[in-house]
Amino acid sequence: MSAKSQNLNLQFTCCVLIALRVAGAPPARADWLAGGNPLSSSSPQPIWRLSDTNGAVINTFAQLTLYHQEWIAMTASQDGNIYVSLASDVNGNQIQCFDAGGNSKGAFVIGPYTNGKLYNPGSLTFGPDGNIYIVDTYWSSILRYSATNGTFLGTFVSGTSANNLTFGPDGNLYVADANLGVVRYNGTNGAAMGTFVPLGTNGVPDAANLTFGPDGNLYVSSVSSNAVIRFNGQTGQFMDYFVPPGSGGLSSPKWLAFGPDGNLYVASGTIWQYDGRTGAFLNVFGSRADWGLVYLPNADPPPQLSIQLTNNTVQISWPSAAGTNWTLCCQRGACGNAGWTAITNSPALVGTNYVATEPCAATSAYYRLER
Repeated sequence: MSAKSQNLNLQFTCCVLIALRVAGAPPARADWLAGGNPLSSSSPQPIWRLSDTNGAVINTFAQLTLYHQEWIAMTASQDGNIYVSLASDVNGNQIQCFDAGGNSKGAFVIGPYTNGKLYNPGSLTFGPDGNIYIVDTYWSSILRYSATNGTFLGTFVSGTSANNLTFGPDGNLYVADANLGVVRYNGTNGAAMGTFVPLGTNGVPDAANLTFGPDGNLYVSSVSSNAVIRFNGQTGQFMDYFVPPGSGGLSSPKWLAFGPDGNLYVASGTIWQYDGRTGAFLNVFGSRADWGLVYLPNADPPPQLSIQLTNNTVQISWPSAAGTNWTLCCQRGACGNAGWTAITNSPALVGTNYVATEPCAATSAYYRLER
C-alpha cells in the first residue's frame, strides 16, 4: 500500500458489525488549478484541473472565450472559491468567482472607468480582513475591494511595481516589487514599512513571486537566476538558495506555492516539485501553468465504507465530484488467506456517488479502501 493510501477497516460476520477501526488520518487532498494559455489562436483560454498525484489533467475547470479579454491571475479564498482577475475591453475589467467545481458564482466590475477605475488588473490575494487586494500594473498601485459585494474600498498602496503580493504571518502585506525587491506594507492601512529584502547582494536578483512557507520563512522566485531563494520570515535576512539555480531543469520560475503535502511547487509553464524541507528536486509534476497555480483544499474527499444489513453487502459511497482511483481490499475469512486481496481494481471506484458492492462471507473478514 502506498504512503498516500487511506485505510478504513471493517470487520463483520454475515454483515453483523463486530468492530470499526480507522487506521491513520485521511491523506491531504488537493486538486491543483493551473492557468493555461490557449492551445491555439482559436481556442478558449483554459484553467486546467490537475491531479494531486501526478499533475495529469483531470478536466477543464473553466475556460474563457478570447474576444478582447484575458485572464491574468488567480487566487483561492478561505471559503474554497477561486477568484480570477480579468482584463476585458468588452464587459470591463473584472474579478470573477468560481466554486470548487468550476461553476461561476458571479463577478464584479473593477474598472477601467468605474468602481475604482482599475486599468490593468494583475495579481490578487486575500487579506486577513477577508477583502481582495489586487494590483493595477498601469497605475502602479494596489487596490482593495470587498469580496462580499465588490465595493471599491480605496487605494491601499501607491507607487509600487508589483509583480505579486501576499500577506505574511504577521498580517502585513509583502510585495514582490520589480524595482526594489520585496517591500513590506502595514496590513491594516497600507503604510510603507520599508524594503524587507532588497535587490542585490544578499537579496534577490529579481522578485517574480513570493510566498511564506510552513516554516514561516519567505520564499522568492527569481526569473533571472532560475532559483527560489529563502529569507528569514521575521528579519528578511538571506538564508540560502532553497532551490538552486536550474535544479531539475527549473527555468524562469514565476509561480510558486506550498502544497498540502508540504512540498514546494514552482511553475512557469512546466510545474516542478521540490521537497518542502530540503529543496531537493522531486520530479516534473505537470505542465500548462502559464499564468497561475493554486490548489483546491479538500477537493476530493475519500469514499466511505458501510455495511448494508438488508442485502448482506459492503458498499462504497463516493461523495466526490472529481474522482480518484480507490481499491476495495479484503483480508481473512471471505478472502481465504491472511493477506490483503483486491476485490475491485482501479479505476473501478471513480465517479460521482458511485456505489460498489461485495457479498458478505459467512466468516469474519476485514475490508479496507486503498488509494
